[in-house]
Amino acid sequence: MNEKNNNKKYLNSLLIKYKKGNKKEAISELEYYTTINPKDTLATYNLGVMYQETNQITKSIEQYLKVIKKDKKNWKAYLNLGLQYFKKKDYQKSNEYYFNVLKVNKDYQPALRDLGTNYLLLNNYKKADEYLNRSIRLNPVDYICLNSLGVVKMRLDKSEDAKDIFERAISVNKDYYTSYNNLGLYYDRIGEKEKAFKEYKKCLKIEPNYPNALNNIGLIYYYYENNEKAFDCFFKALKIDPDMIDIYFNLAHTYFTLRKFEEAEKWFKKGFKMDPHNITGHYNYSFYLLALQQYKKAWIEYEYRLKKPLVILNDLSYENIKEKLWSGEKLTNQKLLVLREQGAGDEILYSSMYQDLANINKNVVFETDPRLISLFKRSFKINFIKDKFYSKNDLDKFDKIIFAGSLGKFFRKNINEFPKRKNYLISNKEIVKKINTRLNKLNNNKKIGISWFSKNKRIGGGKSINLNEMKPILETKGATFINMQYDDHIKEINDFKNTTGIEIIDFKDIDKFNDFESLAGLIESLDLFITVSNTTAHLAAALGKETWVMAPKNDSLLFYWNTGSDKTPWYSKVKIFPKINKWDETIELVKSNLSNWMKKN
Repeated sequence: MNEKNNNKKYLNSLLIKYKKGNKKEAISELEYYTTINPKDTLATYNLGVMYQETNQITKSIEQYLKVIKKDKKNWKAYLNLGLQYFKKKDYQKSNEYYFNVLKVNKDYQPALRDLGTNYLLLNNYKKADEYLNRSIRLNPVDYICLNSLGVVKMRLDKSEDAKDIFERAISVNKDYYTSYNNLGLYYDRIGEKEKAFKEYKKCLKIEPNYPNALNNIGLIYYYYENNEKAFDCFFKALKIDPDMIDIYFNLAHTYFTLRKFEEAEKWFKKGFKMDPHNITGHYNYSFYLLALQQYKKAWIEYEYRLKKPLVILNDLSYENIKEKLWSGEKLTNQKLLVLREQGAGDEILYSSMYQDLANINKNVVFETDPRLISLFKRSFKINFIKDKFYSKNDLDKFDKIIFAGSLGKFFRKNINEFPKRKNYLISNKEIVKKINTRLNKLNNNKKIGISWFSKNKRIGGGKSINLNEMKPILETKGATFINMQYDDHIKEINDFKNTTGIEIIDFKDIDKFNDFESLAGLIESLDLFITVSNTTAHLAAALGKETWVMAPKNDSLLFYWNTGSDKTPWYSKVKIFPKINKWDETIELVKSNLSNWMKKN
């Protein structure tokens, strides 16, 4: 008994010594003690804690394993093993130990929280949602858990739920800076950049050296084309956390959009050296290669978009469909489904390859936006086009599937595989005839369509122009301008007329967002179409109408416009006017070109 008490006193003295700052000496003495007292699991556990707190991960794991070998119900040792493997980024192994915690201590809330966080990092969002919700029910004010749950909701495309959860976390702890960063990510995602910027700033006010917020605010500066400040943020974040992979790829991406390709390549290489399989890195690298017209390599990298940690389409995730992905093999009596992705504009772009696919696979079904069905049926010799969104259960009806954006790796492997043609979509001649009659009744001027707004929530703001900014173009003599803008912009058009005296003709009976057949007829009846990057731009280009696109400067996602010239291989009748520094410089260039065009036509 005396020996036991003496051992206990000695152990307590070592713990006191450790807490007073004599860590190295305390650890050394405890190491010696445990070698001569290997059955003392408490001493072994405390040595593991000391290793853990001094960031000696491997040694701490060794001690905790010794503990659970002797005491299989020591849930604290299991918990700490879970934490150590979390630090090692082995989230699967970490969860194994958290499950052991729950076997002993069924409703231990921190273990449930950490299980959910690991599932989040493993991209298993349904499991993450399950365990984080269980944790929150036990402790509704766990702001760390709330933040993880909010991120899960974002990944499950439940952004409004995420917003509520982040705000709830802030109400619990106003000093937890991560909550502001996450709330900023919510606003960023829905395209409210100014609100996102404010939340990132709140985060940095509490913790000026938080690299995630510095990185995110750098991306906001990048969006607003303030590259100098963007670089400042990225490099500051990198200095704080050299292991933060995203910064390397954001630097590469920024250099690339400035068309500084050598610098971009350097940072891509650094990023891939640290994380060869980084999904965002490969996805961004695809746009770099597309800009260089290295199409064969680019499409391989572009496939990484399917692995991004977001729901692709309804409940279809990459993990659910990867076994069915078509890889170009010949299909005999097998049914192939082409799934559309992103918006109608992208669908129109990718449809330029639909006939190529149908020519080699007769038994193919194309999922299509209902607004495009009749237009596609007229334009392509394709067996079936379905106006349906497919759920996971529907996939059982097909042998293979492919996403529309993946067709490029089979049919656009080099610049020579882009067809030299005026158009690939065909409008309804009767509709065109009727609209032509209406336009001709207006006057003998050239009929020029205009569109200045993109509805895309995330990047639409960077693509859109204020109608008043287009005034220099709209002052052109001998031209009548036709409203081609979808959504309700009547007030804006009327206000513009009242201010400038310039009338923009609007056919109110044509629904420019839902009625693509009438919209296509209106496009065909124009002499010229001047637009920002939006769905109508793609429709006009695919119809072969002469189209001038005012493209944003810093958006590599729009790879079809981001060519470094005024042409794109995707559409033969498009002329690109990239944003120079400010939109007014681009507007002046368009105005000058329009003046020359009017003289020639």
